[in-house]
Amino acid sequence: MARDLWGLREITTNNRSKLLQALLAEFLGIFMLNLFGCLAATCGNPAVISLTFGLEVFVIISFS
Repeated sequence: MARDLWGLREITTNNRSKLLQALLAEFLGIFMLNLFGCLAATCGNPAVISLTFGLEVFVIISFS
């Protein structure tokens, strides 16, 4: 019951490719968020930082 609630059944099946695909997607999403977020923070303009994070989240969600 808890496996269905938290979605653990999807990654604990015998299909290792789904697990690797999920881990790769998570890694790339976090990498993009940190890379572009830190680059935007160097400019110091709060509007640019906010727009960058907003666009990043939009792109990550649209690809997933």
